[in-house]
Amino acid sequence: MKEMMIDDINEDANEDNQINDNQQKLKWYLIDTDRTFCKLWNFMITMLIIYSMFVTPFVMVFPDVYMIKDSETGEYDAVTQR
Repeated sequence: MKEMMIDDINEDANEDNQINDNQQKLKWYLIDTDRTFCKLWNFMITMLIIYSMFVTPFVMVFPDVYMIKDSETGEYDAVTQR
């Protein structure tokens, strides 16, 4: 009985080593999704998408909110008029 348990443990250990070996052998052009850079990039892109989901409709409905000051006349012009 003990021999069977030891064999099972050894087989599990070998499988774990194979999994780790396969994960470390990623091609140079593949992106590892478990790395910090990928997680940070995904977070930043998600925040930008959420921001654009709220700002774009607001700008489309209220174009007068975003005004540009004309350097020659000193008057404010809406962004959509340029």
